[in-house]
Amino acid sequence: MRVTIKNTSKAPQGVHTVRNVTYIRAGATATLDVTEESLARIRALPFFKAEVEAPAAAEAVTTEVEAPADAFDAMSNEELVDFIDARDGRKPHPATGREKLLAKARGED
Repeated sequence: MRVTIKNTSKAPQGVHTVRNVTYIRAGATATLDVTEESLARIRALPFFKAEVEAPAAAEAVTTEVEAPADAFDAMSNEELVDFIDARDGRKPHPATGREKLLAKARGED
């Protein structure tokens, strides 16, 4: 189901979508495809505002959301790995250091 989600927190927050984890930057809104279980989790969190869209014609549209470079500093290494995996479709090597993860997340690598 398509859901419009607003992140009202002061930090990027991850949302489990049908395909991966997508990060929504602080104050931003994204329209994503999520499962019923994921929607229940989203609605349980006070910093998300979710609105389910009415079903439209069978049309697959994905909204890609990228976090601004300064938001990466606030992410843990695990969140950085999830962000890179969601964006690039593959996880960095587990031994990758923080500076390398930050460079990859910012697209500098």
